Amino acid sequence: MSTPTDTGHRLGKFFRDRRTGRGLTLEEVTGAGSSATLSRFERGEIDISADKAIRVLQQIGSGYFDFMDFYNSDTANFPLELQEIIQLNDTGQLKKTGCRVT
Repeated sequence: MSTPTDTGHRLGKFFRDRRTGRGLTLEEVTGAGSSATLSRFERGEIDISADKAIRVLQQIGSGYFDFMDFYNSDTANFPLELQEIIQLNDTGQLKKTGCRVT
């Protein structure tokens, strides 16, 4: 796990807002996973892997459109090098950045 940037702080807040807006506790979302890790991510203290982020999105009932609303609300939510890749839907280039594409 790495230390998040300002982007990481905004992303953690996005996850927390979605989770609490749906009335879910940390434990309900993480199940057998670590609620402490999710809590630290939501507070912007740590970053989590893309795989974990996707699982959390699924658990809180958030999907592609919610995530794209987050992106479209302020493209600064994503590093500049990823913005063009996302807009072009260039999965090959996205893989080269180290992001997992499923």
